[in-house]
Parts: sequence; structure tokens; C-alpha cells
Amino acid sequence: MIVNKRRHRRIREYTSISYRLFSNPKLEHFLTRDLSESGVRFLSYDFITKDTLLELTLNLKKIPFSFQTQAVVKWARKDPTGERYEVGAEFLNIPKKAHQILVKYIAAIPEEV
Repeated sequence: MIVNKRRHRRIREYTSISYRLFSNPKLEHFLTRDLSESGVRFLSYDFITKDTLLELTLNLKKIPFSFQTQAVVKWARKDPTGERYEVGAEFLNIPKKAHQILVKYIAAIPEEV
């Protein structure tokens, strides 16, 4: 039996994300892998260390809505393809309206079997 330790439901979401490290003004653009109301997993060409603060802009795929928030990197690992890294980040200070829309958006996606 697999026990899910996640606080919130996670959905597969392949959509655009822009991020900037607080220590580097360069804006990077990539794709998300999955999304929850508390965080996001995305791809990056650069390894980003744990506890790095990010500024994110996330575009929701199925509705015309994007939001900006801060996030902290919780983990990073080499992507199986070998060319990129997967990064898991937890949202910080997500705007209230964005959080409400995100919760409804995730709830509207059917559960995967």
C-alpha cells in the first residue's frame, strides 16, 4: 500500500513558468511538470540548490490566468533525460486571489486512476 504524504493534491500540469533567482536578475523560462496549491515541480537547465528563493510567474494552462509569487526550492535532481534538472518549489506569500483560483483550478481536474 502506497501512503501519500503530500499535504495537497498534485496534478500533472505542463505549462509555462518563468522564474528568477533573487540572487540573479536573469529571467528563465521553462515548463512545469506538476502543480499543487502549495507548490510546483518544474524543469530547469540549471541546478538550483535547496532553500534558494525564487520569484515565479506561473500560467495556468486551461484558463487564461497567470500569477506571480515567491517560492523556496525544496529539492532538485537530475532529470532522467540527462539534460535538465527537476526542481520542487514551495509557494511563499501566494496572493489570496491567486490561491483561491488555483484551488478551484486543481479541484476541477479529474483524478487520475
